[in-house]
Amino acid sequence: MTAVMTGTSGSVMSRLAFALFKNAQVIGRNLRDGENHGIRQGEEGITERVLLDLAKKIPELRIDSFSHPEECRNGADWEWWLSDGSDRWFHWVVQAKKWRPTPAANKGGNYKIDHIIPSSGDQQIDLLTKYARTTGASAVYVLYHPAARVSYSDHRCCQGPSGDRITAIRAETFTRRFRDTLTGVPLADVRPFALPWSCLTDYRGRGLPAHSRSSRQTRAVQPEQASGLPAGHGPSPSVSRGSEYERVANALAWGLDFPGESDRLDPNSLAHRLFRNFQRLAISDSGREWIDDQLLRGYPSDWLVEWLQDPQGGVESLLQQGIPSLRVYDGDELPDYVTALRYGDRLHPDLRHPLADADAAPKHIIVLDEGKLPGQRDT
Repeated sequence: MTAVMTGTSGSVMSRLAFALFKNAQVIGRNLRDGENHGIRQGEEGITERVLLDLAKKIPELRIDSFSHPEECRNGADWEWWLSDGSDRWFHWVVQAKKWRPTPAANKGGNYKIDHIIPSSGDQQIDLLTKYARTTGASAVYVLYHPAARVSYSDHRCCQGPSGDRITAIRAETFTRRFRDTLTGVPLADVRPFALPWSCLTDYRGRGLPAHSRSSRQTRAVQPEQASGLPAGHGPSPSVSRGSEYERVANALAWGLDFPGESDRLDPNSLAHRLFRNFQRLAISDSGREWIDDQLLRGYPSDWLVEWLQDPQGGVESLLQQGIPSLRVYDGDELPDYVTALRYGDRLHPDLRHPLADADAAPKHIIVLDEGKLPGQRDT
């Protein structure tokens, strides 16, 4: 095993990717063993152990909590701000949920997303997504799973087997698709939209499955049937809707200029990878039916991507599906609480989060200024 994987040497990107993967393995085993021994672990305790491990393995991380815990009673588990090393930043807010087993008749298990904030009567997820839209963040649910012979994601983890024991899914997927089942969203419904969280650091979908062909999942049609697509391009004889869809979604996430400001981030930075992969989660949700429909009509995935990337092509058709805008901040635009952590200070009592009045401030704030150690100031 290399030094990059075991110590604090190597790039932040490689160390974080491996730390996320190892935490998925460890948490999976702990959850399984806890169930076997009657010692069930809560979501907050799991999150604290994960964040502690990340802080130890990634010394560039700054992690702190607000001084008024009552203001975080109903908040997200953490809010993470990342820079690309050139004083440009974006952030994501995370709510953690643990997979729940269900009776034998429904072996897949589910997730309880439903949580009403007593002070306002609002759903926690609605407050989370509203805050994300207002600030240009990506709102994400991180899902914890026990080690088992079960697939928790349709995507193969780029780090290796068992990486899907912690997955990430955008919060708006739950509100858009599973609004009526928030008390227990089935794993089978979540699996197509969830990504192993270590793959948020992936570059252009290295973990995508190889091309496959499945006649049971595909059918061929004539090109003129593809509404909105220009005629004159022959359809593929058959299309594998699983791997082909993933290839289109991934290529678009990395190749298109969606609403947002990813071109402002250093393309070689960790921040840029995360930014693009959050767009990928959005496409996997908002654009799924539109892309899937085009594939079912017989258009090869490679040609569909090329057409969508053409400025005169169909990118607007995909944008209309509701791909959200993510914001890149300059250093002088950061909230005061982020600036404090960035330069090695603590979150003193006067620093408050915008959601504090709703008792929904995040429990933890994480700041990662790529290429700088905690407290190191710009020169």
